[in-house]
Amino acid sequence: MAALTLIQESPQQVHVVAAGDVSGPAADMWREAGAEVVQIQDWGGVLGITWARHWKAFARERDVRHLIAWSPTRLPQLLSPLSSTANCVVHLGNVGSFGRRARLQTKVMGLIYRPACRPRLLACSQAVANSVATEPLFRGLPLSVTLNSVRPAFFELGVKRLPSNIAPKTWGMLARLDRLKDHRSLIEAIRLLPVDLEFRLELAGEGALADELRRQVAAAGLEHRVRFLGALPRPQEAMRNWEAFIFATSAGEGFGIAVAEAMAAGLPCVLSDVAAMREVAGDSAYYAEQGSPAALCAQILEVINQPIEAHERAGKGRQRAQELYSAEVFARRYLSALGIV
Repeated sequence: MAALTLIQESPQQVHVVAAGDVSGPAADMWREAGAEVVQIQDWGGVLGITWARHWKAFARERDVRHLIAWSPTRLPQLLSPLSSTANCVVHLGNVGSFGRRARLQTKVMGLIYRPACRPRLLACSQAVANSVATEPLFRGLPLSVTLNSVRPAFFELGVKRLPSNIAPKTWGMLARLDRLKDHRSLIEAIRLLPVDLEFRLELAGEGALADELRRQVAAAGLEHRVRFLGALPRPQEAMRNWEAFIFATSAGEGFGIAVAEAMAAGLPCVLSDVAAMREVAGDSAYYAEQGSPAALCAQILEVINQPIEAHERAGKGRQRAQELYSAEVFARRYLSALGIV
């Protein structure tokens, strides 16, 4: 989504997205925004050696001089075809440094490929920046924070949303179904809600835990309350129908762009109490102890039982999103880091 924002906000630039997999809704959105999308073959190969050879040929053929790496994965291979005068920015989106195995592999690959290009690191939040500041592999590289941004469509939802004193009945969560998030605690929290409460939860996203989570919902007898929407190319269309938003995640969360989008859309938000969520939402959200279904349940009920206060907080969230998560500012900072503007 960060890449999509940059493409949309800088149409005067030529954007080429090189990826190991170019199927799925993200690639379609990049193309619709005007980018050329190219698949670099053999991403799944051993140590990325074959993939690196394909990438090197592509980078040399296209004379790549400006590069944004949206992940530090395989950074030595990514940088190896670039000259020392090339401009590269590495987007850091997750809390935590490299594990021992990844650190060793990256160090070995650095010795093999010996990249001359020295990148700049842009963390999506202060929480991420703090977590990687002492990472040995990044020693000596400039590190700064550039907050992720929200696309205009979500702000448009917020403008159109009318204030309400009615308790929200339809809730949503937008996130990949993987172990970084905490859908399991959320489903358990829904099981703890009063059985006579009118409540529906829609889970937008796909991922490795999809089947496991569907089994958990079925085992808890919650099919009437929890609906899986799958991956959505335009999640704002689902968010238009939601009356409140919930984001259960882990301490490894780096930003949670869906939270900022829900704030922009004017939705009351219940969030896991981890550093990145506090940084994104400030005092505009409700927070539940991370990993605690009972705490999540209590905060959901707080929003339902105090709808006027919940919508007042949602208004503060929309204002905060307008002040902090401008797509225009985000794009300008990335282009500046690349030496383009």
